[in-house]
Amino acid sequence: DYISVDGDLSYAPGETQKTVPVKLLELGEGDGLLEDKQVKQFVMDLSNPRQGSKLGRYPRTTITIADKPEPSVVMFKKSTQTYNTTDPLYSIPVVRTRNQEGPTSVYWRTNKASRFDLSGPLKFAPGETEKNIIIDPHSYPSPVIPETFQLELFDPSNNAIIGERKTSVVNVIDGR
Repeated sequence: DYISVDGDLSYAPGETQKTVPVKLLELGEGDGLLEDKQVKQFVMDLSNPRQGSKLGRYPRTTITIADKPEPSVVMFKKSTQTYNTTDPLYSIPVVRTRNQEGPTSVYWRTNKASRFDLSGPLKFAPGETEKNIIIDPHSYPSPVIPETFQLELFDPSNNAIIGERKTSVVNVIDGR
């Protein structure tokens, strides 16, 4: 599961901490690190202080190797949205499922919109399961006209994947 390491740690004046790299072994596709449900642990001991140094109260620590957590899945709530030319805002919901413990982000952009070319990040806080992409069609100089464009999700954070609804079609119909 890991490659054992030993060596000397030398501290410069004013230095108060060190990182000890421990190489984890790559697993094959069929291997599940915690497949057998046994917790994988090892201990790290500090010993043999030199040059007048002393070991602190806790010269031993236990390191636990855990599987990578399941990613969040982000996707559009609906594959199609319909708005009127008179609507003040377009509010397009994006949902987050599975692992919702930490923050997650994904970027979005418009495709094939005649009046604007928009993009931006959508950031989910821990526990958040739904956010809206808000588009104000009246903040652009040309008049709001009926049109169809697409929104796309891309570039999720490293703890997320994009689900089956990566895109959503936005239909803007004549509201007069």
